[in-house]
Amino acid sequence: TNLEEEHYLGRFWDLDVINSDFKILSRADFGRSPRKCFLCSEDAKVCGRQQKHSYHELTSKIHETLKEYIFQKTVSEMAYNALLKEVKLTPKPGLVDLNNSGSHKDMDVELFLRSAKTLRPFFEKFISIGMNSLTYDFSILFNKLRISGIEAEQEMFSETGQVNTHKGAIFSFALILGVIGRLSKKENYNFSIFELLDNVKMCASNISNEFSTDSV
Repeated sequence: TNLEEEHYLGRFWDLDVINSDFKILSRADFGRSPRKCFLCSEDAKVCGRQQKHSYHELTSKIHETLKEYIFQKTVSEMAYNALLKEVKLTPKPGLVDLNNSGSHKDMDVELFLRSAKTLRPFFEKFISIGMNSLTYDFSILFNKLRISGIEAEQEMFSETGQVNTHKGAIFSFALILGVIGRLSKKENYNFSIFELLDNVKMCASNISNEFSTDSV
C-alpha cells in the first residue's frame, strides 16, 4: 500500500499480497480506503466494473505519467551529477577538491558526496512542484519551492553535522528545477534556455523585497 500511494507510478501497479493461509490481504484489512481511479478519483473497482473510461483515456494517462516520471528522473540525475562533478573538479585553489580541503577545514570530498546524495530526492521534488504549478502564479511556486528547499537544508545539515556544504546549490537548483518542471508541462517539454532563464528571473523577482529596509 505504501508503494501504491507513495511511488510516482504506484497508481498503475496491482500488487496482491497473500498470507500463509492463502488469503488475499486487502487494503481494508489495514484500515486503508479503497484505491481511487487515477482519472476521476472515484472508487477504482467501481470505475472498472462500469468501464467508465475508455482504453484510450487510460493508456494516454499512463503514457503521460511515465513521460513525467522519466523526465523527472533524468533531469534530477543531471542536477545530482553536477554536484558530484563540481566537488571532484581538481584543482580548485582554496576550495575542496580531490587534492585537499583548501580553506575549508571542516569539509572534505566525502562530506560533499554524502550531502549530495541526501539532496538527490529533493531534486525530483522540485521538478514535481513545478509540474503542478500551472494553475497559480510564480509567487506561489516560489513559496512552495522555498518550503521544500528548507526541508532539503535541514536534511543536509543533519547529514553534515551542521556544515554548510550545499545551501547555495539548494537555492539555485530549487529555482531552476522548479521552473524546468513548470515549463515542461506548459510547453510540452519543448523550451529554450532563454525561456528557462526568463522564467527563473520571474520566479525570484520578489525576493529582493525581503532585503529592503522596511522588511528588516
